[in-house]
Amino acid sequence: MTKPPALSLFVLRANDPAALARMYELLGCEFQREQHGNGPEHFSTVLGGVVLEIYPTSQAQPATKGLRLGFRVAHLDDTLFALQQQGATLTSAAQDSQWGRRAVLVDLEGHTLELMESPTAPLNEYVLSAVTAEWLPGHVTAPAYTNGQHWNGWAMPLFTLAAAKQLLQHMPELHYDEPTDAFVVDPHDDNEETIERYGAEYLTVAGERVKVYAIGAGSWCWELQS
Repeated sequence: MTKPPALSLFVLRANDPAALARMYELLGCEFQREQHGNGPEHFSTVLGGVVLEIYPTSQAQPATKGLRLGFRVAHLDDTLFALQQQGATLTSAAQDSQWGRRAVLVDLEGHTLELMESPTAPLNEYVLSAVTAEWLPGHVTAPAYTNGQHWNGWAMPLFTLAAAKQLLQHMPELHYDEPTDAFVVDPHDDNEETIERYGAEYLTVAGERVKVYAIGAGSWCWELQS
């Protein structure tokens, strides 16, 4: 099976990027101010390997209002209250659905936010497992933390720094960017939109905080080895 494409970058344009970033921080986003060369200052965060950026509008780049974004949150009611306190408009009240409790709001800039609270059934604890993929030679396996969660039937592994660096031996398009503490997949096709970035995340395993990287989790066809 050919490795499917993965979303790596999503850009919003806002009249007041700082205010919108503060609103999204209520969802759990942690933004950093960035500026590339002579470009405009903007806000950037990484969510599950996808870079979300908020840029100011310009004559050539108008606001992106009308876009619809979906987020999963741990506590829907608390999040709805906090967002409305900051000026979001509730357009669909929280109600149960087959995917979990769901509500819809419009943010300060006119983007639609679909918020989903995961079903109450808890996920398994993270355990150290082994994963492989058909693009790894000889079905080489790599250690990774998993908790039983799947994407389209495929595993969603979280790799430690050491385990992720092992993948570098078998994936020439993958490299580690030490200044940003992220693993980057660059197909070298001169198209920035195809570049994937997987920044550091943290999870708790047996009471200890572990830094991991969700390389391809939720977009690549990883197989869990029994």
